[in-house]
Amino acid sequence: MKQVVEQLQTALHNQLAPTGSRPEAYRDSSEVIDFRFSGGNVTLITDIDAWDQKLLEAKTLGKIVIANFSASWCGVCRSISPDYISLSEKHPSLTFLTISADKLTELSIEWNLKVTPTFIFLKDGKEIDKLEGANNSKLQKKITALDSQAHDQKPQNNSSYGFLLGAIVGRELLMQIIRHYLRL
Repeated sequence: MKQVVEQLQTALHNQLAPTGSRPEAYRDSSEVIDFRFSGGNVTLITDIDAWDQKLLEAKTLGKIVIANFSASWCGVCRSISPDYISLSEKHPSLTFLTISADKLTELSIEWNLKVTPTFIFLKDGKEIDKLEGANNSKLQKKITALDSQAHDQKPQNNSSYGFLLGAIVGRELLMQIIRHYLRL
């Protein structure tokens, strides 16, 4: 299995990396990736479990996820990184992730990456938008629009017990409980 993953990683890297862009320091898939892509409110995703956990957390909290698929050998990925980190600080209501397109090949394949960086915007684990390449102004516009959309869709009052009980047990069961207590 490990050999298959390494072959996929090499194939993906060869597809994404422009000819001659692979630095001599890049050795193999077990190399520690020096991203310089984390900071601010950006979480560096290094394994599938962390990815799944962050998506579940965002879904539970009703947050939109911005997933930045980058690579350590990618110059434009490194150049847009400070702007991405800055955007994460300006928009704390969104979840910002950076994922190594080389290291997590299965995610790169699953999300059909063709270039790095690729920014995938997710809501409830589903893609709602995508930006390929390091276009800072487009990235900023998309994030600002999604952040204002996220603020507009927040429920006004979700702290009442009736709301929570209804969400947990379902409407029909809740109606049966109410009818039962009304008869007493």
